[in-house]
Amino acid sequence: MRIALHVCCGICLKYPLKDLLIKGFIPEGIYYNPNIHPYGEYLNRLETANNVMRENSLKLVVPEYNSDIEASGFFSEIPESRFEQCRKCYSMRLKYTVFHAKANGIKRFSTTLLGSPYQNIKLILEIGNELAAVNGLEFVSFHEEWAKEYHESKRSLRSTGAYLQKYCGCIYSKMDRKLEKCAILAKTRVTI
Repeated sequence: MRIALHVCCGICLKYPLKDLLIKGFIPEGIYYNPNIHPYGEYLNRLETANNVMRENSLKLVVPEYNSDIEASGFFSEIPESRFEQCRKCYSMRLKYTVFHAKANGIKRFSTTLLGSPYQNIKLILEIGNELAAVNGLEFVSFHEEWAKEYHESKRSLRSTGAYLQKYCGCIYSKMDRKLEKCAILAKTRVTI
């Protein structure tokens, strides 16, 4: 059973890939993440994801990283809410995965985003199921199993020296992460 698998990063890929292979799926990994900022971050995540795929003798499809995302308005306006920005981001990546699946005669699709405890799983499932219904495909999710193994995947990759990211990927999540760090530092400062 072939499946088009959107790959966001190596951490989120490690266990879901293993699980899909055990369940008899033949994953075709698609690294479509033009939201990841800056470009160096994109490349670091790509390298880790590529290594995980190679460990399993699988190739990773990597569309050209280009400025189409800027033309789509992804960065051109400040989101009304982080929820709406995430919806836009999930939709963009899953739509590309559906496009790839249909273009290659693949009847199923999924995303490794479902393996992260830091993502809005309910929203991803909603978007995935909507796209599946509209496009006559099956959206596959084992998110409960995958999320249980996230931290083990992270430990495993850390032991190899692989790159492990510290934020979701877009510029907004990077700013959120920096603000969190600043708030923590501000709380730990001693005033004299």
